[in-house]
Amino acid sequence: LPTVPIGRRGQFLPLMLIKELERSFLHPERDIVLGKAARLLCRLMTKHDWDRRYVDKERLSIIAAMYMPLIPVVWKNLALYQQVQSVSAKQDLMACVFFVLKNADRREMLAFLTSGPFRCRTHDAIVDWLRLFASMMTEGMHTFEYKVYRPSLMKSGALPHTILCATTVVPDPKLGARRYS
Repeated sequence: LPTVPIGRRGQFLPLMLIKELERSFLHPERDIVLGKAARLLCRLMTKHDWDRRYVDKERLSIIAAMYMPLIPVVWKNLALYQQVQSVSAKQDLMACVFFVLKNADRREMLAFLTSGPFRCRTHDAIVDWLRLFASMMTEGMHTFEYKVYRPSLMKSGALPHTILCATTVVPDPKLGARRYS
């Protein structure tokens, strides 16, 4: 059953979208449905990010606060996330998670993640919570890594056979949040 607390904080549309995204993890055609939900969420967040009214940090933190329930949804479904074959769905979803982590107010984020259903009552629960969070961040790093192979550089011996480079997602409304640098 979905665990997103509807009405807890923020607007109705982002919370409903996150709830549907959570349901898509259990759908028989997970890659397709999750891909569509993640793409829609990513486009919505891109619109917020490019809106001139939200250029200062305080306003962006208010926007990010609406999407905070996304973080527990991803880490609770991390095993299912790892089974997703669609790279674009994974990238869209992790781009949204990173948007929230980057722009959310740290105190508000900590209060959200340590209260209510996410509250850790024992030392072991805190350790498990930190492991899940670290696993989610590791998955996010792997989602945005790619292999670079350039035969001309191999001949000169300038680079090892495989180079792992992290990409940065730069929101671009024309390209649907898909411009890499």
